[in-house]
Amino acid sequence: MVSFANVPAEIKEFIKYFCEEVGPRPPCSEQEAKAAKLLKKKFDEHCNKTSIEDFTCHPGAYRASFRWPIILYILSTISYIIAVHFGLQTSATFFGGYSFFASFWDANLLFYFLIFVLVAIGVSLFSVLVVIMGSLMYTRETIDLFFPEKSSTNVIGKIKPKEKAKKLVLISGHHDANWEFPLLRKFGSKFTAFQAIPVISNYMLLAILVIRLVLYLLRIPVGFLIEIVLIIVLLAPIPIMLYIYPNMVSDTPVMGANDNLTGMAVCYEVARYISNRELRPKETEVWVVSFGCEEIGDRGSKRFVKKYYKELKEAYNVNIDMVGEKDSSLYIVEKEVRSLIKLSPEVVDMLKSIAEKLKIKVNSGSIDAYTDAMSFAQKGLKSASMVAVGPSGFPKYYHTTDDVMENLDYKQVANVVRVCLEFIKNIDESQ
Repeated sequence: MVSFANVPAEIKEFIKYFCEEVGPRPPCSEQEAKAAKLLKKKFDEHCNKTSIEDFTCHPGAYRASFRWPIILYILSTISYIIAVHFGLQTSATFFGGYSFFASFWDANLLFYFLIFVLVAIGVSLFSVLVVIMGSLMYTRETIDLFFPEKSSTNVIGKIKPKEKAKKLVLISGHHDANWEFPLLRKFGSKFTAFQAIPVISNYMLLAILVIRLVLYLLRIPVGFLIEIVLIIVLLAPIPIMLYIYPNMVSDTPVMGANDNLTGMAVCYEVARYISNRELRPKETEVWVVSFGCEEIGDRGSKRFVKKYYKELKEAYNVNIDMVGEKDSSLYIVEKEVRSLIKLSPEVVDMLKSIAEKLKIKVNSGSIDAYTDAMSFAQKGLKSASMVAVGPSGFPKYYHTTDDVMENLDYKQVANVVRVCLEFIKNIDESQ
């Protein structure tokens, strides 16, 4: 009979080993690469086949996805102020554009007004569509070409079943860690309000610019007072944004004991137990996978899904991310990034049912962040994530230098191992 009594202690030793041997692991760093190599050696002990697969990405785009909306907002606002400067010099402004009353000089001024308004709209559109929606929300690589290319790795361990493989289950996590978010350390879960300010401001700016252009084209007059009020409204968020700019993401790497050495530990424990003859599935192959560069937009999992898409079409993925923080509770993610990305309802329901059967308390719902499950879900693959959140609905030490092993609940991480093993068993025994 297989015993799970020592799992919490084994998980603690696993995490301690990586904290001491590697430490913080920023994306595309030497430390991230070292963690991948050491994890492969761990997988070698229990997997039939292991590999490290290199890929490239552009990590500089990550900080830019937070900072560019601020820069672009300011540039667009300046362009609009210049436009207003030209518009207010002409009497035609008060008659809504080229009119019977406009002089030749007024017409030239209004031409410059139109040019700078169009420039402002172009900059604002780029900020909203390309940076905010494309890069920040959907983690598309829309601005990556502007930054140097660097290397990272995915680690894959494959465990064969007793008989011929007919099914495939993946248990995944990531081995990189982020840089500290100073706003998170200072304000906790309220930091999302700061994160939203550049986003909301850019949407507001774009709406104002488009309305102003339409009014111009329709020759509907806009008076001096209205223009000044609009400028004041647009200038108001800038001081806050200038505070956000250096404080959203710092240059200080974090240990990432919870995010995501706990995910790595779960993958390793699953491999260790599944390799035992007593627990090895009959006809389900199991892959334990750790992705690189999750913290900068799921880059490793995106490359993995693209490469193995055919094999993954009928597979099930349970992704594990930051499941061990003290005083937190387990959470099954149904939707990510403000509910824009829906994960697999089938996998979510299975995880809920298993947790209930094992008498492990879990909640479920959406999260504002993203996990590697999103890379699978965006391609229509069956995937969901397990995370853990604090009483505020947010991990207390997330992306701070307090994300260390002393702040972990190892029994909770062990419960996630139990859920994953039961998930594999259920898939193996299903018809």
